[in-house]
Amino acid sequence: MNIKLMAALILGSFVLAGCSGSGGGSDGPSASERIAELEEQVAELTEQAEQAEQQSQTSDQQRLAAEQQRQAAEQQRQAAERQRQDAEKKAAEALARASQADARAAITGLRSTTAVGTVVVTPRHGTTADVAATPTGGSAVSFASRSRSSESVWSITTLLNAGFTHNDNLIVYSNLGPATRVLLTQQYSDRFTDNDLDTAGSPINAAITTADAHLIRSGSFPTIDGDDKTFPNNYENDATSDGLDIVRFSGTFDGASGHFHCTAQPCTIGRRGNRYTIVGGGTWAFHATDTARALVDDTSYMYFGWWKREQKSDEALSFQTFAGGMTTEHSAADATGGPAAFNALTSTATYRGPAVGQYAVYQPLGAQSSAGSFTADAVLTANFDSNMLSGTIANFSNASDWSVTLNTASMAGGEVTSGGTVDWAIAGNTSGGQGAWTAEFFSEAPYVGQTPDGVVGQFTAVFDIDTDATNTNDVGRIAGAFGARK
Repeated sequence: MNIKLMAALILGSFVLAGCSGSGGGSDGPSASERIAELEEQVAELTEQAEQAEQQSQTSDQQRLAAEQQRQAAEQQRQAAERQRQDAEKKAAEALARASQADARAAITGLRSTTAVGTVVVTPRHGTTADVAATPTGGSAVSFASRSRSSESVWSITTLLNAGFTHNDNLIVYSNLGPATRVLLTQQYSDRFTDNDLDTAGSPINAAITTADAHLIRSGSFPTIDGDDKTFPNNYENDATSDGLDIVRFSGTFDGASGHFHCTAQPCTIGRRGNRYTIVGGGTWAFHATDTARALVDDTSYMYFGWWKREQKSDEALSFQTFAGGMTTEHSAADATGGPAAFNALTSTATYRGPAVGQYAVYQPLGAQSSAGSFTADAVLTANFDSNMLSGTIANFSNASDWSVTLNTASMAGGEVTSGGTVDWAIAGNTSGGQGAWTAEFFSEAPYVGQTPDGVVGQFTAVFDIDTDATNTNDVGRIAGAFGARK
């Protein structure tokens, strides 16, 4: 109830009560005193009512101010959201333009049929592969960065170089196994002589030449590239004290432990890269026992990969894929009698492994252009009865709805050299017959007619928006390589 109204009612009721009870005497306060008391109470209640009214008005004003602040904050939030959306739109447009530019450069490079250069790969077990990449008409690339990873049985070497004129990026997959140990007298039977093979631990020796630079190692050799170290002619320290040794210290020859001897000056060893060489024509020999064993590299391997080169002046791109493998006797196509033995095989075999490469999808009027590297899964089926090979490349790392079909081709003689066409499907839409592929079979053991253990190859694919063979309306290109094992 309103406080002022309450005060008026209290005072009025008292006045009425006083009027009705005026006939008798009373020991209590007089009517005038009671009225004064009530008036004081009414005044207090009135003051409280006025204060409550003021507080109510202040609260209303505060609520109004808060609402105004909320509305201002909402307007600021909406403005910030519009700015964010505008910024995102501009960033997306800039990214789309950059993607289109990258894809345009990549598809131009992938259209070229000119090889970047030559690639010679020497796989290494448990470490980065030795790769010699030489551009056509140029010097071999010196890769500043090398790294290694692995995938199943495959060792992956990544090489990067930022040169004065070009940036190079090269990827090599290889499946080289560990080295094995073989007696020096077996591995180098034409060099190491042993006049007492019936006695265990009898001495063997061989002359060391500059051709052995990659085989010799010792903690006494220089450690800095380009340094030469001459060993002094000041001691003879073998057990026979025959006075024949000018220099003698421990080391290894192709992984076999023994001692190096220099018997004629200059006794100088130089370090060149990660190898050593004899400087000045000194006379060196390596002595060991007939039980010493050399490390022999695995010769039954395959390799494949790609090379991307960017010219710094105009950012033009060029690409090259490569694939190869083991020494001649392990290749079904190159081993003596291999092709005929391969053609006599029957039954079928399936080969599985990784595929890698570069791609570009370029849409001048759209925002879906992209380019880059990919990994995928390769599956090939060999029909030895008909000497035909086919395959698929699927599970692309960059696009789950891509698949490439390596159409059936002749593998007579142990390889696919021509006639292999390629279909490329994107989200169920297929552009067919406008690519090519090749392949070559290898075996772990020297090839004499067994079902090969593996196959490597290369492929290209074209996605064209028309059906002619000119590729003038291509919007997509792939260059890849694969390696697969039975």
